[in-house]
Amino acid sequence: MDDSKLAAKTDDDIHLYLQKNLPPDLFTQYGDELMKKAEGLFQWAAVACGYISYPPHGLTENDCIRGLLKLSADHEELGQELRLLYDLYEQVLDGYFKVDRVRRRFRSVMGQLLAAFEPLSIHSLTALRRYPHGDRDDNQSVIAIVQHLGSLLSNVTSIEQTLPIVPLHTSFRDFLTDKKMSGDFYIDLGEAHHQLAHSCLGLMLHDLKFNICNIESSYLPNNKISDLQSRINEHIPPALFYACRFWDDHLERLRFQPELLGKLRSLFEEKFLFWLEVLSLTSAVDLATPALLSLKVWLASGHNEVYPIVQCGNQRTNRHDTIGTWK
Repeated sequence: MDDSKLAAKTDDDIHLYLQKNLPPDLFTQYGDELMKKAEGLFQWAAVACGYISYPPHGLTENDCIRGLLKLSADHEELGQELRLLYDLYEQVLDGYFKVDRVRRRFRSVMGQLLAAFEPLSIHSLTALRRYPHGDRDDNQSVIAIVQHLGSLLSNVTSIEQTLPIVPLHTSFRDFLTDKKMSGDFYIDLGEAHHQLAHSCLGLMLHDLKFNICNIESSYLPNNKISDLQSRINEHIPPALFYACRFWDDHLERLRFQPELLGKLRSLFEEKFLFWLEVLSLTSAVDLATPALLSLKVWLASGHNEVYPIVQCGNQRTNRHDTIGTWK
């Protein structure tokens, strides 16, 4: 819900709903646990109450409750017990995304949201998707998908497009990443990391530049620049900041792929110092060495000839005179 005051009362409402819809003895014993398990998602509570009240053949009410409260994510074990909730997800998605082309876009958009290492906003994901592998997607593609998912994702119905998007309940992620359960809506996280690796590198190659924050003197340490944060907010958008910190994390999850090598060469030959500058300005420079080590491991499986690029990068990260703001 967009109203934060009302949203804060959701747990109380779910607690009352459970009290009204469960037998008194079961509510007394399990009401609080079920409320916490719902994670603020009313539809989970509704589906759970229906499941407990009308157990599948051979199961008791207690069997259903214990299944719902299990911490295990073993879908073979929980598949039957969560089937009603998964059916609900499938029904919602089927209603909005009937055409194959739209389902492909859904898998792409949702895959990147789920594979991101921190929650992305509509604005940031749109910026990243301007630099994909292959054909460029329409800038409105993110909105076209997420605007229908207000009951499943946070902050997608707000006018403000810079708020982080996350699934409202972990079972939605479980559903989408379970090929057996989700069918046409299955999210291949490996493919999502592949898309995000291309997007991060493409955005960095396009947007990174010398003295990105227009600092007048390179002799001032960062902590002596009084308006540094306002300059960062103006010149280093969240999508670029994300790309600078996490491009290597997405790369780590991929096998060696020649089509990524060209972008990596360009990054190190043309934008390496500008990448370090962004990390320095945002107090994230300690990420540089682990990124280079991850890249070296990734390259080892395919092209030993590019090791000099990484070695050059390691040498440069040990120099304090390569760029003024490195101080």
